Amino acid sequence: MHAVLTADILWDWMYIDELWVSPASRGEGFGRKLMKHAEDFAGSQALRGIWLWTQGWQAEGFYRALGYEEFTRFDGFPKGHSRIGFRKYLP
Repeated sequence: MHAVLTADILWDWMYIDELWVSPASRGEGFGRKLMKHAEDFAGSQALRGIWLWTQGWQAEGFYRALGYEEFTRFDGFPKGHSRIGFRKYLP
């Protein structure tokens, strides 16, 4: 398996529970393709947007590059790191 994305629909939003790309496959576009597929599906369901959590050491730059905006941050969760909430409103 190269990559996986799991999500839930909560009211009129999609929540990305997990996006995982195998270390050997990182940088090959799997994460971007899965996120695009999730956005396309959410749009086809007339959802308002997508939101998710990530840790500061993980993929903060990745989500920003895809147009996601930070809406909350818990510093020190875990100690020395941050848990970051991102969201993207859909057209």
